[in-house]
Amino acid sequence: MRLGNREETLKQKTYRAWESRIGLKNRKLNSLNGQSHSILWENPGSQSVSDNKYLKIRVIRDLDQLTTDTGKTESLTKNISLCRMRINMAQGIFVTGTGTEIGKTVIAGGLAASLKQSGTNVGVMKPISTGDTADARFLKHAAQVDDELSVINPIYLRHPLAPSVAARIEDIEIDLSCVETAFAELQEKYDFLIVEGVGGIAVPIQDDFFVVHLIQRLQLPILIVAAVELGTLNHTLLTVAFARQFNLQIVGIVLNGLFRETAGIAEATNPVEIEKLTGVPVIGVVPYEKRLDTDSPNVVFLADFMNQHVAWRKLEIL
Repeated sequence: MRLGNREETLKQKTYRAWESRIGLKNRKLNSLNGQSHSILWENPGSQSVSDNKYLKIRVIRDLDQLTTDTGKTESLTKNISLCRMRINMAQGIFVTGTGTEIGKTVIAGGLAASLKQSGTNVGVMKPISTGDTADARFLKHAAQVDDELSVINPIYLRHPLAPSVAARIEDIEIDLSCVETAFAELQEKYDFLIVEGVGGIAVPIQDDFFVVHLIQRLQLPILIVAAVELGTLNHTLLTVAFARQFNLQIVGIVLNGLFRETAGIAEATNPVEIEKLTGVPVIGVVPYEKRLDTDSPNVVFLADFMNQHVAWRKLEIL
């Protein structure tokens, strides 16, 4: 069935939505539904495929053909934005935090180890690091991948400072094209990519380019890692509010670093308060574990420990 001019334009827009997120040709799409190259989205109030109340989009491996089960303009219009959102969610997540040394790496690595344990083809990335490459090495170990460290961590600065400041001191111009190249390479190789940020989302990478802008450029939903103790309400609410100013999709919050021996009323009430005040699900409270305070923890233990304390199933992207 040939679509009219308006419908043809919408079809092309849908194609571009797929192409921009899938990126390179020959992408393996099997893992997105476990069976074939067909992805199915539900229209609100829909009942059956035969009634054309679902929109099915098939992506052929070489992306030379896109077909839909209905040519209705209304169906295409309603589903373009949903299509874009679900493709983003199917491809990965950006792990950020309310500050530095908050535990982003152990949470990101825990998610990677958990997905790896479940059979998911998962990759990891730390686009920018300062001070050392310990975070990138931890992620590589947790995901058990063989990628070069220079791909996982394309930008490394010696000084443990905000990237813009470290680059100025080291007289280096940060070139984000190498991040985009590595990101595209890893997305092509893996079915799900976990990207860890540097510091919090308001950390400057360049004078006028912050972590939040990098997240926008990579087009990934975010998982926020926050402390659990007194003071975290302010830090977490500010991070959520800042992320929303830039229309980032927040899929969950993990509270990290619980010390049971000294925990008090704040630690007991903060998870409920954060969820109530932000409307974002708190999917876990993770206690401090000395056995994970190393570059290369036992990955089985890491996965099991995180599965015990974090309800990954609550993330809409998994």
